[in-house]
Amino acid sequence: MKIHKNQGLTLIELIVAFGIAGILMAVIGSFLMTHVKSFHRSANQMELQQQGQFAMDFLKRNIVSARGIFDIEGSLEGANEERNISKIIFDMKEKNDGKLSDLVFELKETNKLFYGVGKIIVTSESEKKFLGSAKTEVANYIKKIVVKPLPEDIIYEQGKYEQAKGINVVIELEKEGEKERISSSFHFRNYVQGREME
Repeated sequence: MKIHKNQGLTLIELIVAFGIAGILMAVIGSFLMTHVKSFHRSANQMELQQQGQFAMDFLKRNIVSARGIFDIEGSLEGANEERNISKIIFDMKEKNDGKLSDLVFELKETNKLFYGVGKIIVTSESEKKFLGSAKTEVANYIKKIVVKPLPEDIIYEQGKYEQAKGINVVIELEKEGEKERISSSFHFRNYVQGREME
């Protein structure tokens, strides 16, 4: 009777086994990496949609009761007063309790939208000024906000928005290469033609 001693695997068998294991790990690894990247892109896209929708809903909730636009700061983007804004101030319906009621929205360099309240005051016969600042954070990842006063068929003088009965808003967001764009139009419920500050 012959007894065979099992001395283990030969070098060739080990190389073949490691080669097959390496190929399997590469296939599984690339499959997993593709799904992880896809999940990460989807998570970023969902975050942008949530931030953009929240910002748009917040704007709507707060500005539909405005009497109009007091001022827009930002660069001219296209025809008919389409502006890439850094700040927009809304003249709100007067409150009898004397509290600050006019609203300001400001897009800061950190790609965050802030909002605040203040008061539009008359400094002289032809001068009006907004006292207040935007300190409450509303949304993140906002690359730019483009606004256009409505109706579009009116030619607005530089900085004169008294005839604007509403506003078209486009919010562009970006996070880690993923982009989202949300747009909506709002009409001012308390619009007053030729309104004056008290």
